[in-house]
Amino acid sequence: MGVEASPNAVQFGPFQFDFAQRRLQKNGLRIKLAAQPTQVLATFLRRAGELVMREELRASLWGDAQFADSEHNLNVAVAKLREALGDSAENPRFIATVPRHGYRFVFPVHQIEVPAAPLPAIRSARFPLRWQWTAIAVIALALGTLAGYKSLHSAPSPFSGRIRMAVLPFENLSQDADQDYFSDGLTEEMISRLGSIRPDRLGVIARSSIMRFKKGSHTAKDIGRDLRVDYILEGSVRRDGEHVRITTKLIQVKDESQLWTETYDRDLRDWINLQTEVAQTVGRQVQLTLNSRTPLRIETPIDVRAHEEYLRGRYQWNKRDKPGLTKAVGHFERAIQIDPLYARAYSGLADSYGAAERIRSPGRNVG
Repeated sequence: MGVEASPNAVQFGPFQFDFAQRRLQKNGLRIKLAAQPTQVLATFLRRAGELVMREELRASLWGDAQFADSEHNLNVAVAKLREALGDSAENPRFIATVPRHGYRFVFPVHQIEVPAAPLPAIRSARFPLRWQWTAIAVIALALGTLAGYKSLHSAPSPFSGRIRMAVLPFENLSQDADQDYFSDGLTEEMISRLGSIRPDRLGVIARSSIMRFKKGSHTAKDIGRDLRVDYILEGSVRRDGEHVRITTKLIQVKDESQLWTETYDRDLRDWINLQTEVAQTVGRQVQLTLNSRTPLRIETPIDVRAHEEYLRGRYQWNKRDKPGLTKAVGHFERAIQIDPLYARAYSGLADSYGAAERIRSPGRNVG
């Protein structure tokens, strides 16, 4: 029997990649690579030499779904892929970053032939063909029966699928519309916190998809059907000077039952630790097993004034218009003046400059 060749494989340098088997090898030795970095590599190799936008990579990994951790997870996937290839962003040999756009696979890629695994054959001069097929049928029936038995007598996995959650916009109960920046800031921070617990088991819907529920009456089932989520976290925040009261409520969509509610009274200086505490409590309520090797980090106390400017900056930045971005830059710069080591303020400032560039050059994708 001749060897059946498969054209669905390529070689670049010492590496070979089989698209059908999703297998990466180096000099004939297999390299272990997780599913997401493997998908990114497949996309790069099919588009070798071309600019691949970040939006295209996110679509190849998650389709139309928007998760709060998508941007971070894409960065991690590219970093893991570079590590497997012995590549670096600073001196790229394979994957070059195109700032504010995406990536380009710059190493020459050549199509190769990979021998396909031969199908097992039953050969016997003593048994007619019909008896060979009968034997195959009996074996298949026995295997199917065994699989069914195991399915019926084994305990179901507690994590049969990825849990999806929506954090609804926190309601401002401060009787002051100027405090909306504070409740919106809490919403955004909680999305980020919950999204970092276990991205493989908990998908948190991105802010852009939930802000339309900020006002108006929507039932849990309506929101669940719209966003295709299993759980909803909703709450309110009331601020009085340096004191803040937060009430949170976790709702199971399928029967609209309230699983848990809690009220927190804290000093504003304990703001970050409070967010972590709420995120951990919610994680336990949806029966997630936190990865003990990477626990949620408890941050050091922050400067209240710097954080105040940061929240105001984020509130203005989310408007995504020129006046809002101008105000956002001012707030982030004041936060940096108050606390030169406050990393979030620098991140907000960079985001503001990026958004301003998009407004100045609407025909370019600089995200």
